[in-house]
Amino acid sequence: MILKSKVLSSFQGVAYGHMTLEAMQNWHLSKIDLLVREVIQNCSDASEQVEGEDCFRVAFNVREFNGKSFMDTLDGLDDTTKKRFSGINSKCLEIRDGGTTGLTGPLVIAKNDEEDHGNYYRLVFDTGKAQTQKNSGGNWGYGKSAYYGIGKGFVIYYSQIENKKSGGYESRLIVTLIENEENKDAILRGHINGSNSAGKAWWGKCLDGEGLNANILPLQDEEEIREFLTIFNITPFAECETGTSVIIPYVDYNELMNNMISKEMEVPSDIRNRCSWTYSDDEGFKEYLKLAVQKWYAPVINNLDLPKLTEKKKWLYASVNDELISYDQMYPFFKLVQRMYTASLVRTYGDAPERRTEWTSTYENTIKPINIRNYIDNTHGGNTIVGYLTIARLPKNLVDTGMGEGLNPYLLLGYYEETDRNRPIVMYSRRLGMVIDYAYKDEWVHGVPLPEDENEYIFSFFVPCLGEGKRLKSDLSVKKYAGQTLEQYLIECEASDHEGWEDHDRMTIVSSIQNRVVDNIKNIIKGDVIASTGTVSDRLGNAFSRMINITKKDCGKRISDGSGSSSGGGSLSKRIKFVSDISEFNEGRQKLDYTIECKPGLKTISITPIIYSDGSNIRSIEWEAEIRSTFPVEFKRLDVVEISTKQSENTVNVILDEDKLSGACETLEISISHDEKKRDNKSVYSRGLTRITFSFKSPIEELTLIKGSIFLNTADNDYEYDLIASEETR
Repeated sequence: MILKSKVLSSFQGVAYGHMTLEAMQNWHLSKIDLLVREVIQNCSDASEQVEGEDCFRVAFNVREFNGKSFMDTLDGLDDTTKKRFSGINSKCLEIRDGGTTGLTGPLVIAKNDEEDHGNYYRLVFDTGKAQTQKNSGGNWGYGKSAYYGIGKGFVIYYSQIENKKSGGYESRLIVTLIENEENKDAILRGHINGSNSAGKAWWGKCLDGEGLNANILPLQDEEEIREFLTIFNITPFAECETGTSVIIPYVDYNELMNNMISKEMEVPSDIRNRCSWTYSDDEGFKEYLKLAVQKWYAPVINNLDLPKLTEKKKWLYASVNDELISYDQMYPFFKLVQRMYTASLVRTYGDAPERRTEWTSTYENTIKPINIRNYIDNTHGGNTIVGYLTIARLPKNLVDTGMGEGLNPYLLLGYYEETDRNRPIVMYSRRLGMVIDYAYKDEWVHGVPLPEDENEYIFSFFVPCLGEGKRLKSDLSVKKYAGQTLEQYLIECEASDHEGWEDHDRMTIVSSIQNRVVDNIKNIIKGDVIASTGTVSDRLGNAFSRMINITKKDCGKRISDGSGSSSGGGSLSKRIKFVSDISEFNEGRQKLDYTIECKPGLKTISITPIIYSDGSNIRSIEWEAEIRSTFPVEFKRLDVVEISTKQSENTVNVILDEDKLSGACETLEISISHDEKKRDNKSVYSRGLTRITFSFKSPIEELTLIKGSIFLNTADNDYEYDLIASEETR
């Protein structure tokens, strides 16, 4: 199979390859960061028209491919060039999305709408043609250049779309190349049809004619596409699946990862060594991909609260080489970023009870409205609030612990020379949920002092109020923005790399937002805001402890009685006295010897583990609903050895575990099960075994003691837990 070529020749007015590659206007973010930001934003845009999906999916897959087989499919390249790129074990990066529409739209310019060229034509051929989809992430049309900077300039677009007219599905695949035509070793320089190249070329099927005047079409034959994809070990889309696979051949990980931390930076060698995502190999590349996805899209990764706000809000399901980037696996700092974003976002939708989340209450006294009265239209019963700022002031150890020895948020963000400081950081985002910037030294924090306590962090997240209802005044002196939505104004304030907002044409909306953000942070530092229970930092510390994977040290710790004893246990009923002591301990597995004193009239007892955090007792179901990770304490085995009264002492031998969940003796039925809670008239269960139940066959008439042992797995975490006994009434 040979794909025909079309090369863009150099002539007056043409958009040259080197201009496209340099159009992102960003010289301080890595190429990987730019790629991740652009790719996921495009996928988010393409998911909005897909109904019935709560999420969109993006998978980054690092693969090997046969360079010679790829070169053999491309028409026009000379033998020297083919030999140069014919390595058998070449590397490529596939970026595959799902829950999206795919690259829709006409295949040739003659069939395009004058204003909307469609996803396919705009991504493959257009340069500088902005998105026309309403409120989309792109505004400049240069973001696609991020794809071409990762490899040698080749990018393959493979997509499957739904054909609304025929009711079926169709595929399309095309090979593209954008390079710096001024380089001495440029692929197209005299090596393809003797052309004087402008640094751009495409390979596919010729619709009519040959050479420069040909309309180049993508491959559409399913068998030909399947054959081509085998070169890259890529599986075609399923029969009724829509989406896009972007394949970038000849990825040089060493070149991409080189100088992530330059030798000139004043960064200690031990810190360099701990930053595994900066290693110049394929593993370092994969680690950096995982980090970059979290850094820029922490607000939407596994954020199941988003669809509750509106059906248009979707969460991100992301993976790298089939390894899911779940909420559980995120760095603790980025979990905090997500919760602050969610708290601010919820407020932009109003205070309807059904939209409130755990995090709205957590930050109740540190979510601040940002008002801009001079620009916002409130003539139709609205207000002048342009967004909400959530502020977190909390001890360093609550953020740093659990990220790895010597790591902190500044290292994760690439601020490698800021590791000994604790500058306040302001984050902000638009509708898509991408973090536009982590500002720590510009107008977003200008005049904000460092925290007086060097062991304290101050982080803030601003989310604007978006949608049709938030508009600029119709009588603005700058007429081009009059009556425009706030969202569209902010889109136009972004550069092509989407990293930052900047006012234009003497407008001061962004600068006004920045000033009010600074004022609110200063008030928090002064201590002007006091929470209803304890200080703000107390409440934030408690909430943060609850949402991270606690701290990774030795194992779960039993709550002490204050004297150093390891005894514990508690009861929520006056008819039960529950006491237990740790008798054995081995790498996260603990054995507790227990005694339950049951008073007359008692029928059923349940024992459940709780995590203790700053005065709050967290049960397994609450933990898993809020934190979205498996509860870290689980029953593995229960032994019942004695049931006695004043009149008799009966030795029994009941052993329950994962293979045997229930048992009985003469007077008692016993079980281990998943904890259960009613929510919206439905039963919700814990993931692990977190409930022990003792049911007397009839209510007891005298004081009864139950003795035995409980074996627990307490995971590899440093937290405080206890076991609570309660009387069941059901």
